Amino acid sequence: MHSKLPFSPRMLLSRVCVTTFMLSLALCLTCPAEASPTRNSKKQEAVINEHSLSLNERGAQAFASKNFTKAEKFFKDSLQSDPKNLSAAFNYAGVLLVQKKERQAIALLEDYAKNHSKDVGIFVRLGDAYSANKQLSKALTQYEKAFKLEPDYIGLSGKLGSLYAMQNNITLAENMFAAAVKQQPNNRDYWANLGSIQLANNKPDEAIVSARRALRIQASSDVYITLATAYESKKDFEKSLTAYKRAKALGMKDDSLDDKIDEMSDLVKRG
Repeated sequence: MHSKLPFSPRMLLSRVCVTTFMLSLALCLTCPAEASPTRNSKKQEAVINEHSLSLNERGAQAFASKNFTKAEKFFKDSLQSDPKNLSAAFNYAGVLLVQKKERQAIALLEDYAKNHSKDVGIFVRLGDAYSANKQLSKALTQYEKAFKLEPDYIGLSGKLGSLYAMQNNITLAENMFAAAVKQQPNNRDYWANLGSIQLANNKPDEAIVSARRALRIQASSDVYITLATAYESKKDFEKSLTAYKRAKALGMKDDSLDDKIDEMSDLVKRG
């Protein structure tokens, strides 16, 4: 009987999971002529006053310097100067999330979402806020709203893929990560996640391709486990053994991994 290394989409999903969404929060660094946080949104009908725009820019500079307290004040003041400044609202929510003030961010964004039902960026950021607050079903709802408005919004497919995988909806998860790697082909995490999901969907050949793409970008034990498991399912025990050994060499410590290495070694010797 073959020993089994525990495998599930949850376990092998890479670092781009809901708990790490907040590490990659982007600010809206739009020029004064375009105040909407989304890439393809229409320009705001109302003209934003210059003082609000200036405060928003100063907030962005403070954020870039990791002075989040000062950035928060600038963004808040920018909104007080002109509540119509959606860029400031987007950025203010972002700096609140970085400081783990999820409830404040949610309250702010819910209000703006009611009045800006076509603004993709606001829905995405509200989804981020719910994710940070561990309200994943609400996060998914907001991301899906955003996806209906703009499927190509950068990073959105990856967020949806992660949440679908956590729900064990691996068909939708695969579709989303496939879209994510087309959009950002140099994103190691997306390729790693796509490979693990393809493996869960009984597509070892596709999983091998995706895992190898991820490894070309950055080697990691979790991706080698995906690769090893895929080779094992194809009964290519020699390549599986190599991949398991590389996972261990990269620092993975697990008794079941040692068992797998022993098992694959025996199978290779038997020919």
